[in-house]
Order: sequence, then structure tokens, then C-alpha cells
Amino acid sequence: MEASPRVPTTAVQPLKDVPNLEELNLVAYDYLKWGLQRERIINEFSRRYPQFR
Repeated sequence: MEASPRVPTTAVQPLKDVPNLEELNLVAYDYLKWGLQRERIINEFSRRYPQFR
């Protein structure tokens, strides 16, 4: 789920040496970095609080 911007965005000229976030596509990186940790936390929570499954 993507967060919506709080202010309207306008088309701006790209800055030199600044990567375009749309081209980077950090979703795969985010899953690799936090996916396993997220699974571990969810499993631990389910183990401690089975009534909230």
C-alpha cells in the first residue's frame, strides 16, 4: 500500500545525481530487508497472544 502525498505534487526537473524513486522500485528491497523480520514478529505475537489470531 502506497502512502498518498499530503500536498499535491508537481512535475519538476530531475536533479543531477538524484535517483528517481519510481525507477528504483524499492518494494523488493523492502521485502528482502523486513520480510523475514516481519514474519518472525507476527509468529511471536501469535504465540504470545493466541486470542488475537
